[in-house]
Amino acid sequence: MLGIALEIVVWLVPNLIGNAVAVSFLGLVLGPIYPIIMSACTKLLPRRLCGPAIGFVASLGQAGSAAFPFMTGALAGKFGVGVLQPVIIGLLGAHIVLWWFLPRIPRKDT
Repeated sequence: MLGIALEIVVWLVPNLIGNAVAVSFLGLVLGPIYPIIMSACTKLLPRRLCGPAIGFVASLGQAGSAAFPFMTGALAGKFGVGVLQPVIIGLLGAHIVLWWFLPRIPRKDT
């Protein structure tokens, strides 16, 4: 949610310094997503499926990192660079929706 809020700031605030700070914090917020997903994968799946599942998730991540910039560039070529921020907000929203479909990880009592 914080990532979407920071992206909206970048989109709507026409200030270079403010945008630079918002993008920096956006990187700080989005940076740990991949390790968190890998950790959740090892806790949600049986041990025998962790290796193949992590490989599958990593390959989907690589495919997405190739496909979505291409699609965004095609949209920007047709409609202008103003489509970049709405596309990013849409992708972040889709990420939140997909995250909601994961089952809860049981906490260990310490």
